Amino acid sequence: MLSLIGVEGFKMGISKELEWKLTIHRGYSIDRENLIVDEVIMNTKEEDIPKLVKPIFDTIWNACGYQHSFNYNEEDVWGKGVNCGNR
Repeated sequence: MLSLIGVEGFKMGISKELEWKLTIHRGYSIDRENLIVDEVIMNTKEEDIPKLVKPIFDTIWNACGYQHSFNYNEEDVWGKGVNCGNR
């Protein structure tokens, strides 16, 4: 389980490229003091860690007003999303 403590008012930092693409909606501040994220369970050491933790990142991005983590691309590959400067 991941807990972010004392985060009320924080905003998600996004790349200039993503900011440009999201001209209408640029997110908002987290509206609660503590953000408690659901746990994920790793069953084997061979699991795809970026894919396993995507729901955690999506939840944090959701708390900032975004649909999902833009650090993942359309195929859910981490580090290839528009927020990473990749096309």
